[in-house]
Amino acid sequence: MSNKIPVDTMPHSHEAFFMERFEIDANAMRDGSNPHRHEYQELIWIDFGEGTHWVEDVAHPLCANSVHLVPKGQVHSLSKGATAQGYLVRFRDEFLPDRNLRFDLRHQIALFSNLSINQAIPVADQDAERIRAILKLMDQEHSCLSSFAQQEILQSLLTSLLLIIERAKRQMFGSQFQTSTTEYQLFQDFLNTLEANYSTEHNVSFYAKQLGVSTRKLGEVVQQITGNSTKRQIEERVIMEAKRYLRHTQRAMKEIAYALGYRDAYYFSQAFKNAVGVSPTKYRAQNVS
Repeated sequence: MSNKIPVDTMPHSHEAFFMERFEIDANAMRDGSNPHRHEYQELIWIDFGEGTHWVEDVAHPLCANSVHLVPKGQVHSLSKGATAQGYLVRFRDEFLPDRNLRFDLRHQIALFSNLSINQAIPVADQDAERIRAILKLMDQEHSCLSSFAQQEILQSLLTSLLLIIERAKRQMFGSQFQTSTTEYQLFQDFLNTLEANYSTEHNVSFYAKQLGVSTRKLGEVVQQITGNSTKRQIEERVIMEAKRYLRHTQRAMKEIAYALGYRDAYYFSQAFKNAVGVSPTKYRAQNVS
């Protein structure tokens, strides 16, 4: 184990989009896959499969007609003996420009968030047929020798795919979407600001100021959508990163504390234990094989 979590890059560094059909057999996964993270967003469509897809420390079964979302930066791996067939889609943020979506709709597509509750989404048969049809078209276009309008076609197909998945997610987690467009936009902006600053800023007032709202307003929106306080959401993001360091690197507690904005290892240890229930040292011992 090193002091860094492996980071996968796109097959061709200059490309912002990649996709392929895949098949994983039990022999290839005899020892499972090594935990790693990506520099891109990843979408995995499962036609059928067996085994477990670990995203952070949450187990998701590899079930037929399901989509697994792996946001940029999240750590994931497959269990020993896992098998699966389907499609793999990878894209960088810039591949899906804002002009492809209405402003309000773009902000409501929060599929790829490190604090997401929807890494694995089961899809109803009707939507599954649509998703397969779009993936087939995307695969054909991606393999097409003609370059005329290829990127624009792929962007449009990817947009349609994400919207269908977003609809499936809303059917699965409907209650959290009974909010106005403005409120959900604020929540998405909060997640983006948190992602950029969680390692140095832990105070609610910082995020409210960055977003141009009061701490009370921000708290009301976060509570309505997640059921958590703003402070709790910030803590969850910081602790998630701490767990990554503890499970997948050999970094000392002092190094982890400084990397996550704590003044020293003692304050980090106290915050971690309050959130998780065990000390960082015990958590590492329980979660590193």
